[in-house]
Amino acid sequence: MSEPDVVSLTHNFVELTLSNHIMTMGKAIVLHADILGFKNLIEQADASNDDKILNKLRVALERGVGTTKQFLALGKNAPIRYKLFSDNLYVSFPYNEKDNQSFSDAILSCLAFSRSYSSVMLDNEIFVRGGISLGMDFSDESIIFSIALVRAYELEQKAIFPRILIDNKIIVIGK
Repeated sequence: MSEPDVVSLTHNFVELTLSNHIMTMGKAIVLHADILGFKNLIEQADASNDDKILNKLRVALERGVGTTKQFLALGKNAPIRYKLFSDNLYVSFPYNEKDNQSFSDAILSCLAFSRSYSSVMLDNEIFVRGGISLGMDFSDESIIFSIALVRAYELEQKAIFPRILIDNKIIVIGK
């Protein structure tokens, strides 16, 4: 297998060709959330041979995604990519950094998702801690490669209590 070739650098997107597949990184607002007490939840589900906890997780994720789809229906341009794996949730809202409206749509959608998701989790007595950051981001069916995710994870680690922290860089840009 040959080394990947850099195809182009445009609009802060780097395209790489690897086995005839183009992977593109772009700017995104990213949420990382950690489900607190996940090991106990898994053990409870296993001991009771019950899918209730799994379905609670699914409903919370669907509610968050549904909230962002409502934004799309209102004309907000904030596509969403997400993955729930183990006790980690990754949610990405790509934006064009040269377009203030694109950034605004992405951050508002991320905040709405975070609120809906964490509210449903709290209603089910499942606590989450998280961080929201921005930066270069890529994900597909099998890969997540993201400095924004790394920064969001670092924020989540600082949260200590169940809450979602927002990167100060987002607040500065938003002013």
